This record gives sequence, structure tokens and C-alpha cells, in this order.
Amino acid sequence: LRAYQEAYNSTTDQHQQSAALLGIARTYYGASDCSNATQAVSVIIDHFPESPEAAVAFYIKGQCAQLDGEYILAAESFQRYIDLRPGTLTAFMNTLKGDAYLAANDTMRAMEAYLIVQENTEPANLPAIKIKIARTYTAMGDTTNALRTYQGQSDVFVINDQGTITAMTFGGGANALVTELLGETGT
Repeated sequence: LRAYQEAYNSTTDQHQQSAALLGIARTYYGASDCSNATQAVSVIIDHFPESPEAAVAFYIKGQCAQLDGEYILAAESFQRYIDLRPGTLTAFMNTLKGDAYLAANDTMRAMEAYLIVQENTEPANLPAIKIKIARTYTAMGDTTNALRTYQGQSDVFVINDQGTITAMTFGGGANALVTELLGETGT
């Protein structure tokens, strides 16, 4: 911390000052001192908004805001990161943004963020985001779409048009459980 503070105080070069401030912010954030971390990133955001460090400053600001229960500020900070540095971490930042909006009970904006992630994510990551989407549907009171989204993500069964129950489950243990619960009507 002292080295970053000395670096900040010993130069007038804006790039070096911004980098030193980010080091200060990361040090405080790593020590769970969000008050001082937020002060440091605020200086970057206010005085060096065009610096390469500004995006990471918004990330730290968002993480600290979320820890402080300021969920809308957190979501807005994650969006500012995306605005400044679109690319590789956009899906991750949109997931954080969705989580913050959901924590704030802003289910519509949470769903928007999660759907962006779903549209732009690798197939291997789809189950995790689909669960977040299903949870958001549940928070909206839309249990039908929540169950539809969970289907395939968890063990469920449905009654088909022939009146028998089809287990839409994966793995022998889940199928055996359905058979045990439903008897011979389970197919």
C-alpha cells in the first residue's frame, strides 16, 4: 500500500497516478476495506475517466456497492465497466449486473441482463445462467416459465397426452426415484 501511495504522490504523470490509485484500491479491496477502496476508485473515475484503469475502477466500485447493499449502484457500475471495456468479460459483468438487479428486486432489468448473457454464452455455461433466469421468473411470480426453464436443469416429470407420466430426468437414480414415487404410471 505504501509503495502505491508513494508512487501516486511522487509523480505528476496522470497514467502513473491512475495506475497507482488502482493499486491502492485493489489493496484496500483485497483487505475488505471497501470504504477506502471506493475513495480510491472515485478519484480514478472523477479525474482519470479516460484511463485504462477506469473500467476496473467501476468493477471495484460495483463489488463494494453490492457488499454495502447498494444494488442499483452496483449494477450501474458493472454496466459502466461493459461500456468502457466490452469484450471477453461482458457476459461475466452482465451476470453480476443481473445478480445486483435481482438483489434489488428489479426483476425486469435482471432478466434483461441474464438474457443477454444467455444469447452470448458458450453452451457449457448455459445451465448456470438458465438457473438464474428461472430464479428471476420465480421472483416475478411467473412459476410457469420458471418451471419450463428449470426443466432439463433439474429432475421433473410431466403427464403426456396419453395420460401416462413421462420422466424428464437424467440418470438412472432420478428415473428410479420417479418410478418409486409414481409406480407403474411412470414411463
